[in-house]
Amino acid sequence: MSRVCRRLAGHRIPAGATVVFSPYLLHRRPDVFPDPERCDPDRWLPETARPAMRKALVPFGGGVRECAGDGFAMSEATLVLASILTRWTLDAVPGSDVRLAAYGALQPEGLRLRAVAR
Repeated sequence: MSRVCRRLAGHRIPAGATVVFSPYLLHRRPDVFPDPERCDPDRWLPETARPAMRKALVPFGGGVRECAGDGFAMSEATLVLASILTRWTLDAVPGSDVRLAAYGALQPEGLRLRAVAR
């Protein structure tokens, strides 16, 4: 029985092969995300977000193994963040240490925020 091969970025991928990717690296591609190391929530505004950016963001995995709570979590996070930021301004307290962890998330080391009512 002949197995169909596909090409991905110039490489032959045999049918049934397992393909693994790194969300950490995908989310930091400078050809997809302008200034990828900078935290910039405004990059997701309708006037600045590009279709390639939306396709490259996979915080909950994808395909048949995508997190079942993906849609709910994104909606809930948007509502919570919008509720907080309409009432408060959050500033890092001087001396707070935030660094990228090996798994690609921000890992606060004693991060403290000051909430100031708007």
